Amino acid sequence: MQDKKLDEKEFASSMHDFVKTGHLSDHLSNYSETLSSTTGLLFGREAMRNRMTLATAPMTLDLISSSRMTWEEAFTQYENKDNQRLGKRGTFPMSMKGAQKAASVSEMVDDLDTSSGSAKFKSLREKLEYLESKGEIEVEGKRPKTRERKLDEMEANVRELRARESQTIQRWCLAKLKLNDEVFDSEQSAETHVRVQIKKEISTFYGLT
Repeated sequence: MQDKKLDEKEFASSMHDFVKTGHLSDHLSNYSETLSSTTGLLFGREAMRNRMTLATAPMTLDLISSSRMTWEEAFTQYENKDNQRLGKRGTFPMSMKGAQKAASVSEMVDDLDTSSGSAKFKSLREKLEYLESKGEIEVEGKRPKTRERKLDEMEANVRELRARESQTIQRWCLAKLKLNDEVFDSEQSAETHVRVQIKKEISTFYGLT
């Protein structure tokens, strides 16, 4: 974003306002195309690919607008040739290579987890094999070793996407909710508090409260 000569914090804040209102301030008219395309990427296309983006996109914007993250970190953090993180690119979950397929599979696994028969699966791998047997996901390669390798890759990508989602949420929670100042009676009460606060903040972001 540096080549656009627009402050990162202001860019993120302006995108936030644009999502809520659909309008840009007059002094940002020169950046309307950039803001519109970037907003469409984060909240349109990526949200359609992965419903978790409805939370991780505003969280990423919030971190950038509060100087706790940069655009480069969000989209190119792992592009250094010496970095071996799977999927490369940045901390924003859907920026990773293979994110679209991983998100689709991850959502099918989530849906499976909410079904009545989910208890019979002990691992992510078992869930993937079950979805494959039902024709829900397609694993290329008919040879056993090829199939296993493809399942390994699929499992690794799903785990990596979920790890980036969790890291984004955790980072945002620590910055936004100031959890270090809170005292909870139990782990369950802490989890409930966090869930309520996340829902409240995300609803506020989208102007739903």
